[in-house]
Amino acid sequence: MSKYYCVKLVKDTYSCVVLKNNFAHLSYLETLIFSTFDELSVFLKSQNNVSLSLFQPDFIETSIEIQSSITSHDVISDLIKTKLTNDQIDTSNVYFSFNKIKETKKLDKAKYKIYGIYKNNDLYKKSLNLLSNKNCGNLSLEVFALYDIAKKIHTDKNFLSIYISNYSLTIVAGNTNNILFLRSKYLTFTENTEDITSKERNRQFIEEVVKNTLYIKEKMRDVKFDILTINGALYDNSEVFENISQQIEIKVSSLKPNNKDFKEFTPEKFNQYLIEIGTLRLESRFNFTPNSLKAKKEFNSVLNFYIPFLIVLIGFFSYNSYSNYQQYSHTKIQYDNLSNKILQTLPNLGIDKNNISNLNLFVASIKSSDEFNVLNYITSIKKSIDKINSYDFDLKLKLDFKNFIWTNSGAGITIYESNNFKELLEFNIFINKLKRVENELGKEVIITVKSDPKSLIVKSTFTFEWNKK
Repeated sequence: MSKYYCVKLVKDTYSCVVLKNNFAHLSYLETLIFSTFDELSVFLKSQNNVSLSLFQPDFIETSIEIQSSITSHDVISDLIKTKLTNDQIDTSNVYFSFNKIKETKKLDKAKYKIYGIYKNNDLYKKSLNLLSNKNCGNLSLEVFALYDIAKKIHTDKNFLSIYISNYSLTIVAGNTNNILFLRSKYLTFTENTEDITSKERNRQFIEEVVKNTLYIKEKMRDVKFDILTINGALYDNSEVFENISQQIEIKVSSLKPNNKDFKEFTPEKFNQYLIEIGTLRLESRFNFTPNSLKAKKEFNSVLNFYIPFLIVLIGFFSYNSYSNYQQYSHTKIQYDNLSNKILQTLPNLGIDKNNISNLNLFVASIKSSDEFNVLNYITSIKKSIDKINSYDFDLKLKLDFKNFIWTNSGAGITIYESNNFKELLEFNIFINKLKRVENELGKEVIITVKSDPKSLIVKSTFTFEWNKK
């Protein structure tokens, strides 16, 4: 049985819902309330599988159209940063993700959806202090958690889904493929009461829901919404449902736990902890956990994978002959020599191992490699890069592992370059030399060139692929 600790941060309120996983079915264990952030932080240090949901009304949700021929993740990221900068957004203060949503009517264009969270938000800063490479799970916003779980339940519908709590209103509109609308806001009530079922509060909730729903319908006239779900505190308030349904002419219901994944949840518990469940089962594009923490956790999980095997081996050697132990020892020495030889060779190739951004992944890949072929691969790429740099033009490639990919069938490294020129003649000469390199070294490197004669900018990618034999 695995336990999951799903934390929700809202202003100065800190709660943690503990769930368990029994054969892929989630069930509820308990809810913990913490009076201070420090108290929560101390508790989570000894826990694994921690997911965090934040209530943050300010977030980024926009889109961009780019040339469909551009598929490089890094190039697309650069174009998105340019767009955000043009929108007066400081990209150094944003953690964003993106995904391709559809082809546009123009065959040469592709549309990408962009989602982002502001790093300088107090709750986001606090959340990072709660995560470590040991316990980190998903980190996201309430609005994305609500959309993600709603689309998994309404798999074939255009839906509106609303989550209501004592302090807030979260609204999403979309379908399985696309987000159409997102909004989160704090609510201020004219009535000073904590009773969420009071008539005055119900009236204000209804007013907010109707106002926002009519706005969405007006904005998206070409979309027919099949259902509106009211979730959270008012999930079973038939009076509210009927009142809203009469005004917006859409079927009103609430999200209910299905038997497949949530059969041990009552409708009440499911709605009460809807955001926490949504964050736990979140799609990767809505996970804003820093890549550094993700990489450390992945690397540690690889190492932890081998611990049980070592324990078994120790037990095995305790009951078997010394000759078997010698055989194991020899194998272990071979592995250590391989690891040390690769890491020691990197500086000899002009590579500083401390600056290899994917060093964890690289070292981990040694375990599944076929002995010294990894080292041969690095050496061969370094030789190819030296050949390219020997050509007489302004281009000096450096080998690093920023874009290193290891698969069961081989490996690949991509290096990105961008060159600006002052004169058209220099621009043309550079492109011609790139073509010459490609013609002469075509078996060693794949070169892709994007050039703009107007701006005199050349963006080129150099991909070095290697397949195991």
